[in-house]
Amino acid sequence: MLRVAPFFAATEVYAKRMGYYLFDNPPAVPQFYNPRRGKWTGGVLVHTAENVMDNVDLDTGAENIANFIRRRTDFGSYHILADSDSVIEMLPPTAVAYHCGAEGYNSTTVGVSYACRTVDLDPNSVWTKKATENICRVLVRWWQENGFDPLAAQFIPAPETKVRLGLSTHGEAQPADRSDAWTRSSNRPQLEALFLSTVKSLLVPTPPGVDPIMSKPVMMRRKTDGTISVFYQNTPFRVDLRPKDVDKFRFFGVEYKGDADPWFWEVTQAVKVG
Repeated sequence: MLRVAPFFAATEVYAKRMGYYLFDNPPAVPQFYNPRRGKWTGGVLVHTAENVMDNVDLDTGAENIANFIRRRTDFGSYHILADSDSVIEMLPPTAVAYHCGAEGYNSTTVGVSYACRTVDLDPNSVWTKKATENICRVLVRWWQENGFDPLAAQFIPAPETKVRLGLSTHGEAQPADRSDAWTRSSNRPQLEALFLSTVKSLLVPTPPGVDPIMSKPVMMRRKTDGTISVFYQNTPFRVDLRPKDVDKFRFFGVEYKGDADPWFWEVTQAVKVG
C-alpha cells in the first residue's frame, strides 16, 4: 500500500516493453537499488496502491500511481503496477524496489500492485480479472526467464517468500501497519484462487481472439483422423493440439471425451497454435 492523494493527472501511457519506468523516469528520491546483492527467490508480495480506482472510460490508475512514485519524496515503489487496461514494469526483478517495510523482503522478493484500494478488489468483477491478468502476464514471463516454474507457485506464508518461489500479501509480511492487498478481506480465498487460475490460463495455448481469462477450455475430442482438439466455452473456436499439449490440458483438468460426432467439427473453427 502506498499513501497517495485521491487523484493525479495522467501522464503518458507507458508501454511495458519500452523499458523500465523508474530507469527511464528517474525518481525525485531513490526508490530502488540495482542490481540486487543476491538472487531473486521467486517470491512475490501482492499490494494495492490504495488509490481511487479509475473505472470510467480510459483507466489511468496505473499511470497516475507511476507518476506519483516518480515525484514522491518518501520511499515506496513496486516492480509491477497494473490497472484494468495497462501494466507498467517499474523495475526489473534484478533490482530492489522499496515495497515492504518489514526486514528482508525488499532484498529477496518482487512487489506487484493493483492500482486500486483493497475494498475495490472483487473476484467476480471484470476490472479485477483484467488487472490480475495484466500483472500475471509479466510475472509469468519473469518467472520463466529466471528459471522458475510458474505452475509451482502457490500462496505461502509471507516469510517463506524470502527463500523460495511463492506468493503472499504485503499485509501478511507487514501486519503491524498494512493489510493490503487482501490480507483481511473476506474474499481472500477467492482472490488468491483467481490469481493462481490466471497464471495457469496463461500457460496453455488459446485461439487468437479468445480471452483466456473469460473463456475456459472445457473438453477435448478426437476426430476420425486422430486429431485431438480442445473446445472453449462460449466461443466457436477449437484448437487442434500438438501431442505434447494433450497432457498439458489434462494437467489443467480439461476432460477428454473421446471421439466426437461429425457435427462438432462443422460448427467450430479450427485454429492451429504453435
